[in-house]
Amino acid sequence: MNKFGDLPGIDYNSQEIFESSDIETEDHLGKDSKEEDSQDINLHELQAQFAEIKVTSNDYDFSGNVLNQRGFQIDKRKETRQERLARIKRELEEVLQEEESSCPKTDDLLQTFNSLNTTPDKRKFPKEEELKINEILIPPPGPVKHAPQQTATFVSLESKLNQLEKQLGIDNSISQPVQHSINDITRKLDIINHADFNIDSIKSKIESTGKEMEKLELNKRLFGWEDVPTSKTDKIDELYKILPDLKKYCGKAPLILERIKGLSMIHRELEESLNFTINLNQFISDLEQDMQQWNKSLDVLSQGLDTSKDTFETNSKRFENRLEELEKKIAR
Repeated sequence: MNKFGDLPGIDYNSQEIFESSDIETEDHLGKDSKEEDSQDINLHELQAQFAEIKVTSNDYDFSGNVLNQRGFQIDKRKETRQERLARIKRELEEVLQEEESSCPKTDDLLQTFNSLNTTPDKRKFPKEEELKINEILIPPPGPVKHAPQQTATFVSLESKLNQLEKQLGIDNSISQPVQHSINDITRKLDIINHADFNIDSIKSKIESTGKEMEKLELNKRLFGWEDVPTSKTDKIDELYKILPDLKKYCGKAPLILERIKGLSMIHRELEESLNFTINLNQFISDLEQDMQQWNKSLDVLSQGLDTSKDTFETNSKRFENRLEELEKKIAR
């Protein structure tokens, strides 16, 4: 049964008709796909253009994202010895042709020279107007006009320079740059003007330290705490006593260094092991929490299963009772 049976105006009993063109054009594609004439292409120029280019064996990328290039990577072929000699020969021939093209100028110069030598009495010297000497000569400078403002600025600059020379001196050579010395002076002035480094506070601190020194000297004199001066010979003798022990220590110093290095390595390993144990404890605690959550979820599931089991049993008993009642009714 057709699903479009209810639609009006559709004939289902007639034969189906498939439209097709009356004229078959099989050779149409062949006529259109004719090869174009390649008479205008010059193969020699193309060979000369791409003779020195070759495709390398490197990886290629058509996306243009890595090297910002598309397609294969190409490289120029190195010239052989014969090709290089041929190129040099060709360039020399071109240079000779250029020299031959410039020969007419030299011929003209030789002709003029020969004509001058043949007629030495008829030499014509150029006139003064033709030489244009006035254009070559530099004109003398005109009188400079000084404005009153310029003279005033020069006078002020000269007075400032005199003041600087008086303060700094003419022959005094400055070892440091002027900006460095200015920065040093400003830094010192800032220290002097600073509240924490005021002169009065510094004087009070000096006076307090002087009083403390006097008290210490009085205590030394009262209690007899005067230091006995040691002579240089005693100090030298003490150093000589230490020298034999130093030889022993020099022999044991490398062993002590190795022990210290070993201890440092042990400390590092202990630190790593402690970090590892801390991470393990954290992991175990996380596992315990997860297990507790799983136990809770399992308890909930077991309770749900028990309730569903009880409901199933009650429902089954009800259905059995109803079936028994139906059987009794049918038997009657």
